Amino acid sequence: MADDERPRIPATFDSYDGMLNAIRARVNELQVTGTALDHFIGLPLGYYSKLAGANPIRRLGMTSLAPVLNGLGLKCQFVEDQEATLRLKKRVPPRNGSYVRAAPSIVLTVRFFKKIGRMGAQARIDNSTKEQRQAWGEKSGSRALAESHVMSATQCPLRPPKSNIGTQPRPLCAMAGPVIMAGSRMTAARVAFGAISLSVSSHFPLIRYNSSNQQPAHFIS
Repeated sequence: MADDERPRIPATFDSYDGMLNAIRARVNELQVTGTALDHFIGLPLGYYSKLAGANPIRRLGMTSLAPVLNGLGLKCQFVEDQEATLRLKKRVPPRNGSYVRAAPSIVLTVRFFKKIGRMGAQARIDNSTKEQRQAWGEKSGSRALAESHVMSATQCPLRPPKSNIGTQPRPLCAMAGPVIMAGSRMTAARVAFGAISLSVSSHFPLIRYNSSNQQPAHFIS
C-alpha cells in the first residue's frame, strides 16, 4: 500500500455485538471456514464458533482478541466522534490539574502499621492452638506482675524515720504490703484487721528487726 493511500475500512462499530458482526462479515469475505481459521490462528478446534458463531457461548477477551484480529488481517483504530465529544465537554467539567499526580506514590502511615499489626495478631491467634494461647497468657501475666512490682518500688514515696531505728528513709508502700525491691533491707509488714490507717498510726510502737527468728514486724490494733 502506498504512503498516500488510505487503508480500507471494512466495518465500523461501537458495541460488542457490532464487533462480532464485523468479524463474521470478514470471515465471509475471506471465504474461510471456522475450522480452518482455528487451525491457522492456533485456537482449539471449534473455538471460533464458540466466540463468533451464530450462538456464541464464549466472549472475546484479553487472550483471544489479538489472535482473532491478527488471523483475520484486522487492526483496531479509534476514530473521534466530534458530536459525542462536544456533548461530553458541555456536560462534564474539566478536572483540576493541581490534583493530578505525575507518578503513583505510596505513603505508609502510623495508622497503617497499627492496622496490619492488629490483623497480624488476630491471624496469629486464629492459627494457634489452645495450649499455645494458654502459654502466651501465662507469660504475659508474669511479665505484667513483674513490671507492676518494679513500678511500685520505683514510684513509692519515702517517709523519713521518726526514731533512731535505722538511718534509711522507709517507703510508705512498704508499710501497706510487701514490695519487691532490689537491695532492700526492709521486711514485709502485716496489717491486722481493725487497725486504723497506717499513715496516721504514728503512736504504734515499733518492733526492732529480730535477726534470730527472721519474723516480719507486726502492726496490731
